[in-house]
Amino acid sequence: DLVFGALLFCSATINPWYLLWLLPFVARRRSRTGTVALAAVGLSYLTGLNLGLEQLGSFDHPLWVRPLEFGMIAGAALFDWWRPSASAARR
Repeated sequence: DLVFGALLFCSATINPWYLLWLLPFVARRRSRTGTVALAAVGLSYLTGLNLGLEQLGSFDHPLWVRPLEFGMIAGAALFDWWRPSASAARR
């Protein structure tokens, strides 16, 4: 899943349905990062057309959508990275 995530990160575009390829990996080996990524992908559909915001273009996102989406995933990744090191320090 780390390699697949790196390939998505380096991709020129990330379509929301690309993250469905993460589903088998997340089902096999659960991680907060994968689960949050699958949950956060729905935010990408918050566009001017879907929200009825006339000041935005039909497929433009409000300014808060991308930082929230990528922030949630980055926060979960940091938690996954920090959590094993914190539990190892207790031993």
